[in-house]
Amino acid sequence: MKLIRNILILVVLLITSPVFASEAIKCFEVAYAHKHNGGFGITQGYAVELCSGTSDAKEVLQCFAKAWGHPANNGLGLTIGQAVALCKANSQPLDHLFLH
Repeated sequence: MKLIRNILILVVLLITSPVFASEAIKCFEVAYAHKHNGGFGITQGYAVELCSGTSDAKEVLQCFAKAWGHPANNGLGLTIGQAVALCKANSQPLDHLFLH
């Protein structure tokens, strides 16, 4: 329990520090945040997969919004796994998409 508390404290310190506020963290914060808080509300796993390795959070998130968006709203209507695979900045094999 103490380890979890220490990890949470470290995460808070890293997120609030401008030195460590990397593009990947900015991307994760929006991807994981609840829809009522201006985010996409996707799972931690998908948010990490989408945002890891990005050097441009805005670009990744705009791509994801378009890819995951409903076609009636000018989106592509892709599943969440397909949208993550399409928009993530780092390249990984696609076979892991079905593990979520």
